[in-house]
Amino acid sequence: MTFSTGLELSVEEEMQAYSESIVVEYVNTNLGFMVLYPAVFTDDLLVEDANGVSAALPDNSVSFFARRSDNATGNALADHVAAVSADLPGAGVDVNEELSYGTVSYTADGYAVFDVYVVTKDYVYQAQLSYRTDLMGQYSMYNSYLLNSFGVD
Repeated sequence: MTFSTGLELSVEEEMQAYSESIVVEYVNTNLGFMVLYPAVFTDDLLVEDANGVSAALPDNSVSFFARRSDNATGNALADHVAAVSADLPGAGVDVNEELSYGTVSYTADGYAVFDVYVVTKDYVYQAQLSYRTDLMGQYSMYNSYLLNSFGVD
C-alpha cells in the first residue's frame, strides 16, 4: 500500500520545468536521430540542412551540431572512434559497444570539444558540443545531456 501527498508531482513538475529551461529537444525523423542541446541556442540561431542541425552563439564561444553522414569507410564503431581520435593528442576516448556509442573529448585552439558517435553499417551519426575552455564550468554539464539524449533509430 502506498500513498502520495502531491509533493512528488510538484517536484517532478519542477524538475521538468528546470530541464526545459536549460535544454531543448531536436528530433529529425528523416535522418533518424534526436538530441538535447543547450537552450542558449534559440530558434533564430539554429541552421538545418540535409545532414542535420547546427548552431553557434554570435561570439562563437559555444557551438553544437548533430548530423548524419554516410559510413563511406564501412568502419565499425570502435574503428571509427579510433580513426577520429588518432590525430587528436591527449583525446579522451570511450567506446561502449553494449550501448552502441563512442565519445571523443579533447581541447584544441582554446576550445573543449565533446563528440558522441553512433555508427551503423550505412551511417555515422555525430553530435558535438564545443565551448571555450574558460567556459567549461558553465557548459561541461551539457556533455552528459548530449551523451544521454543522442538517440538513433
